[in-house]
Amino acid sequence: MFSDYIQGITGQGYEEYRQDLTCLYLPKVTLKGDIKSIDIIPCQIRNLKVQRIVKPEDIAWIRNTLSREGKNIGTSCEEVKDMKGNVNLRIVWKNE
Repeated sequence: MFSDYIQGITGQGYEEYRQDLTCLYLPKVTLKGDIKSIDIIPCQIRNLKVQRIVKPEDIAWIRNTLSREGKNIGTSCEEVKDMKGNVNLRIVWKNE
């Protein structure tokens, strides 16, 4: 059940926003200072600790949310793997 994921203040009607999920954002910039892409490490707050997400459905939730919200500003979110095989996310601008 979804309520198993939520910790902290609950029952306020915001459970659909997945307050337990968060991200570490790592922008890549050009020499001129323009953002080229943003690499994202998906994380979950559990037992007062920030941990890397391993559940594919949680990573997909973040990816889908970032893709949906970024559509109006011309960005998309895609899954990428790091050198250790962990699934990360990347925000890219569609016009580049």
